[in-house]
Amino acid sequence: MIPGVRSDFMAIPDTPSDQNYVDEWLSKKKEEINQKYRNTLTAPLRSMMNVFSRKAAVEMITQYGNESGNT
Repeated sequence: MIPGVRSDFMAIPDTPSDQNYVDEWLSKKKEEINQKYRNTLTAPLRSMMNVFSRKAAVEMITQYGNESGNT
C-alpha cells in the first residue's frame, strides 16, 4: 500500500464520536489549564464572592429593617 494512503486511513477514527479531533484536543487542553490554575484562580474569586455576599446581606438587612420600621 502507498504510504500516503496508509497514513490517510490511519487518520480515520475507529470509533464513531460526536467530537472531532480538534474538539477532543480542546477539551483536554481546557482540563489541563483548569488543573494547573485551579488554586490560582479559585481562591481570589472565592474571596471576592464572599465580600460581595456579605455586602449584599448587609444591604438587604438594612433595607428590610428600614422597610419594617416604616410600617
